[in-house]
Amino acid sequence: MKSLVVGGANSAGQAAVFLATDGETRSSARPLQPSFGEHVRYLIRRSEETPTIQVKPRTEIVALEGNRNLERCGGATLGLA
Repeated sequence: MKSLVVGGANSAGQAAVFLATDGETRSSARPLQPSFGEHVRYLIRRSEETPTIQVKPRTEIVALEGNRNLERCGGATLGLA
């Protein structure tokens, strides 16, 4: 089962690392912010070192598609402004 974790704080980082333990591809739509403290820096490092986690910085969810299950998630990369 694939999962999508959206967020940039401690809870999103914990969820991504936990869900990545079964070897399926996971995504975090936004990177964790390094200014949240030492515990979050640990989660940032774990996310970066886990090959099944794909961090997609500056991404906005623009569409979710599916009937009974989420089948597709559309994202748009935001500008640097």
